Amino acid sequence: MERSTSTNTSGTVLKLEKAEAPIPAQHHLPPPLGGHSFVAHLRSALTHDTFSARADDDGELVVIRVYALEYLRQDEDCRRMIEREALIGRIVDHPHIVQSYPPFMTRTDLFLVQKAYGGGELYEALESYSRSAAVGRGGASGEGPLGLPVTIVKRLARELAEALQYLHEKCGVAHRNIKLENIALDDENSVRLGGLGMCAVLPTSRATPAVRDGDAMNGTGADDSELHLCCGSKHYVAPEIVQGVGYDGASVDVWAAGVVLFALLTGSFPFDSETSEEEIFHRIKNADKFLEENPLFQSMDDPQAKDLLRNMLRGNAKARFSLSEVLEHPYLKNVK
Repeated sequence: MERSTSTNTSGTVLKLEKAEAPIPAQHHLPPPLGGHSFVAHLRSALTHDTFSARADDDGELVVIRVYALEYLRQDEDCRRMIEREALIGRIVDHPHIVQSYPPFMTRTDLFLVQKAYGGGELYEALESYSRSAAVGRGGASGEGPLGLPVTIVKRLARELAEALQYLHEKCGVAHRNIKLENIALDDENSVRLGGLGMCAVLPTSRATPAVRDGDAMNGTGADDSELHLCCGSKHYVAPEIVQGVGYDGASVDVWAAGVVLFALLTGSFPFDSETSEEEIFHRIKNADKFLEENPLFQSMDDPQAKDLLRNMLRGNAKARFSLSEVLEHPYLKNVK
């Protein structure tokens, strides 16, 4: 499985607390800033660097993403996405959503702070398990699914659905960027959903004034009957996004959660293709046909799993399950 990349979306303006000094050159550990002491440089991306750090007051381990303000001034989409993530992070409070802390900035850089989770990314956990399973078969990956154990998959899928239901019903927003890389695992290996930068107000929601005003200010559809911005990652986008038509944000989240469920069960994406991105999108637009023809789907021996996947991955968004239906489905209903 390959990692997925996402397109950007818009956000809203935040007031940020200022620290005292700018950070030094890239890849060097910054000095203590914003009540945190930096521990290690974790990774670099096109838009930012990521560090581990500890809070000076209680020693809690956190992850800090550092963005150059000069870059953000030049890339409005990235700036809005970061501001949206920080805004949503301030209001969410759910056991299966990443915990965010107040951002801060220096004269040159913006710092986004989140709790560190010991289980790492769900993507990495699935990749590691799939590799081990393939080795156990002598490298014969074609002999069947390379997903996680079913009992674990069911629990993770239910936790993800509960996190999305909270975002939809309590916060009034759709996530719009569900993917394995945006799901962390905590010390108990429970879901912690992150990647909130592409959230958008659901048109019929009761979003908090701060969130709704932010969406209206940036024209992302708070007063429309549908959302229109094309966003997400290629393996996870719903057919209506590929087709470039207006869409229901809650429904595209259900679709992407269905892709995650399929991946957890099989170690593969349901509409993947080795030929081209265009072929992936062709399969997504004809989802009902290609799901049934997928050998990994055909090999599933649990009819309840297949039924849930069919209904989460319906090509017709109006026929697709709601999150309530997902959580009430026999495959997940009594999962603890």
